[in-house]
Amino acid sequence: MSDNLKLLTELIHEIIRAKDFDSALYTVLRQICEATEWVYGDVWLPSSDGTYLVLHQAYCQYEKLEIFKEKGKDLSLPPGVGLPGRIWSSKKPAWILDVTCDANFPRAPIARECGLKAGMGVPILDNEEVVAVMSFFIFERKEEDEQMVALVAAAAAELGNILKYKQMERKLVQLSSAVEQSVCSVIITDTNGTIEYVNPKFIQMTGYTPDEVIGENPCILKSGVTGPEEYKDLWKTITGGDNWQGVLCNRKKNGELYWELANISPIKDRNGNITHFLGCKEDITARKRSEWRLRAQYHVTCILAESDSLSESFQKILKVVCECLEWDIGEIWLTDHNANVLRIAETWCTPARKFPKFMELTKQITFSKSIGLPGSIWNSKKTIWIEDVTRETNFPRSILAEREGLHSAFGFPIISNEDCFGVMVFLTHKIQSPDNEILDMINAISNQISQFIMRKHAEAQLHKLSQAVEQSPSTIIITNTNGCIQYVNHGFTQLTGYTLEEVIGMTPSFLDSGITPPEDYKRLWGSISSVKEGEGEVISKKKNGEFYYEKIRISLIKDERDLVTNILITGEDITSIKEAAEEQEKLKEQLYHAQRLESIGQLAGGIAHDFNNIIMAITGYANILKMELAENDPLQQYITKQLSATEKATALTNGLLTFGRKRAFSLQLTGVNGIIKSAGGFIEMLMRKNIRQDIVLSEEDCFVMADKNQIEQAIVNLSTNARDAMPDGGVLSICSKKVTMDGAFIKAHGYGKEGKYALISVADSGIGMDEKTKKRIFEPFFTTKEIGKGTGLGLSIVYGIIKQHNGFIDVQSRPGKGTTFHMYLPLSNAPSLPDEPVPKIRNVIEHNSIPEPNPDSLKGREKILLAEDDEGIRMLLENVLKRNGYRVIVAVNGEDAVNKFTENQNSIQLLLFDVAMPVLNGKDAYGKIKNIRPDIKTIFMSGFCDDFFHKKCFSGEEEFRFVTKPILPGKLLAIIREVIDKQ
Repeated sequence: MSDNLKLLTELIHEIIRAKDFDSALYTVLRQICEATEWVYGDVWLPSSDGTYLVLHQAYCQYEKLEIFKEKGKDLSLPPGVGLPGRIWSSKKPAWILDVTCDANFPRAPIARECGLKAGMGVPILDNEEVVAVMSFFIFERKEEDEQMVALVAAAAAELGNILKYKQMERKLVQLSSAVEQSVCSVIITDTNGTIEYVNPKFIQMTGYTPDEVIGENPCILKSGVTGPEEYKDLWKTITGGDNWQGVLCNRKKNGELYWELANISPIKDRNGNITHFLGCKEDITARKRSEWRLRAQYHVTCILAESDSLSESFQKILKVVCECLEWDIGEIWLTDHNANVLRIAETWCTPARKFPKFMELTKQITFSKSIGLPGSIWNSKKTIWIEDVTRETNFPRSILAEREGLHSAFGFPIISNEDCFGVMVFLTHKIQSPDNEILDMINAISNQISQFIMRKHAEAQLHKLSQAVEQSPSTIIITNTNGCIQYVNHGFTQLTGYTLEEVIGMTPSFLDSGITPPEDYKRLWGSISSVKEGEGEVISKKKNGEFYYEKIRISLIKDERDLVTNILITGEDITSIKEAAEEQEKLKEQLYHAQRLESIGQLAGGIAHDFNNIIMAITGYANILKMELAENDPLQQYITKQLSATEKATALTNGLLTFGRKRAFSLQLTGVNGIIKSAGGFIEMLMRKNIRQDIVLSEEDCFVMADKNQIEQAIVNLSTNARDAMPDGGVLSICSKKVTMDGAFIKAHGYGKEGKYALISVADSGIGMDEKTKKRIFEPFFTTKEIGKGTGLGLSIVYGIIKQHNGFIDVQSRPGKGTTFHMYLPLSNAPSLPDEPVPKIRNVIEHNSIPEPNPDSLKGREKILLAEDDEGIRMLLENVLKRNGYRVIVAVNGEDAVNKFTENQNSIQLLLFDVAMPVLNGKDAYGKIKNIRPDIKTIFMSGFCDDFFHKKCFSGEEEFRFVTKPILPGKLLAIIREVIDKQ
């Protein structure tokens, strides 16, 4: 027993003297094995994830036991497996009489080979948790020895204590090292704020030594920049037991300001009492300067983006740069090329300081090249920094600068296309060495301004080109290399009726009328690849279905690398030229036809007149013979036949006279409807049973001055022709109505005289006729019937009758589609003629019956706030409004619109808002603006329908003017004018 106590005492001393936990473990294993009969000992530790045990340390007295140790290194023992696993799971000592006979001992075969028998082990605990398992083995079977178990357990307990101590010691070293090596400044004070500790980083950051600050209060670091309210809040927070985090501006020992992100926390004891305060601080001066630089660049970017010209932005840029850098004066000098000097264009001075004499001289002085700071920058085109202008010989304003306390200055050139457009100069009361960060920022701002100048110049050039393209009377289409439309100009929209929004992304094939042969298009597009340009004439189709002639030219657009980027298609509407040519040809044809008919009529009339004289002689002599001969004379039958033949010849000559308009007729006021009714009974007798007769008369009769019998004959002749054109049956239609011939009708049809007419139409559903036949149908003796079935005078007689009544006749027919004759008789001006509105005949190609509003009525001078996110729509509407006299403020989203309304609320007369916009939609933007000005007039635009707009977007009692996209500019301007003018 005493030996065990002695051994335990020695073990405790060795454990205490051990430099670390692993050394203590090995000492325990070795001394227990050497002082007892146990020959092998090892220690097992839980894995990092705590799911199994691994061999950590082992000691063996005999070399042959090395194999047993090596086998242990290969094992991972879960809880309950093997001797260590059983001890781990039970947290109690364990004893095995013979491990070679234990089924739950994975190393049993190796133990048998090595001669090991009995085994025992104990847990090493820390706060009731097993942190390690220690086990020992012997060469003989051995019953449980309580003294041995107690000895090992006592050693394990002491190991547990030393483990806890060593861990605490290790953590303390780690924490101490962390604080000493921290990249953050660390400061510890007592509850009164007296400094007790500072780490090396604090010394490096502030320049103070530990002896200079320990025992002092942190207020020695105050710069005066951070306000007292901030410190008051800090102290209140930490004395209340909470953490405080914020940004402080402090002063180093050398007087230099620096910014730090501070996190100050109270340190509490076990009872929750505050014993100290811990401050961890990070130097963010570089970050702050970077933020200032970025903020300045950002503000300059915003200023330039919102400015239409550089001069408009001068003062704002100077103010932003001076405030961000905390400098006092900013100047902008512009080049006067005529006088070859720099003249002051704009200045800004901090309100905190006054430099009256210096500023007065600045406004009066000019600089030549190389004179003064501005002139030197102009000459070198480089940024120049002067640390103290009062010591600079080439600074004409140095005397006043010294009097009013100005020292450091720098400036940079404003370059545009390698030419010095002007110079910016900044001055401060401080003496400051060149600062690379400031110079980097200034170079960036210089580049921004230069790019702004070049962009504005490019925009001006682009605007000119854009206006030229947009206002061109020619149609212009730009596509990508696949032929998909990317742009069309206003001329295209005016001609075709399609807007850019409707056709973007489409190919121009939607304009194909189907009339131009595909080979022509193939030739046009094919020529681009070979000769770089194609030209030709095509017939295209407008949105409303109307055809038009167009002369187009297709060419390639290339970039600076000579690569094709787009295809340009320009077109010229030559419809009027083509129609004029066709009209001229048509008129020539009609004139020729009329002259031909007139010649034939004159000839026929003359022949008929002479022929009638001959017939009269023959008829007279025949009648004398008839009277002289006895009734039963055989010659009587020949005379009868002769008289019958002369009657036919008389009818024939009467027809020729009628065609030649040489036949006498009697005009009287008569109703067309009565004539048609009179002829209808006779026509019905002429028709076959398989032909249906439809007569549609005007509600009120059409009175004309006419020979009733002749008009009846014309209707009967046309009806007879219609019957013969319908051998298999069909429909004969006879109609009457009042019409007016106007200029549009005459232009479309090629005949007529302005005035009111009675129109008689005779139509059939028969076989129709071709163009060649139509041209000859009114010629005497022309017929398409078989020999013996017609004289060829029927239609000639009709033509003569209508012409003799100062009327017009027209025929419309196509093979297989029937034939319609239109006879126009001038309406009588007699008092009995009903005085009522008469329907007008319109040009059949007229498509828009709604008259265009007077362009002057669409103009205005009001100011409109336009909010539209889409760039493209936006530019269009702005252009249309400005071109019609309106003043426009453009916003790219709802939030931008609210801001711009706030700035211009008293001068804006109308809001023109898109509904769906990013950041803030049109509805919400309107809501905010309405709170400012409830009476503001508003028009909303959307791609959604009107019903959806009211149900989904503005479901309330409020009324709004809403237009759906797309909308023609003229109609939109009319709505704007209407809304603004509405009281």
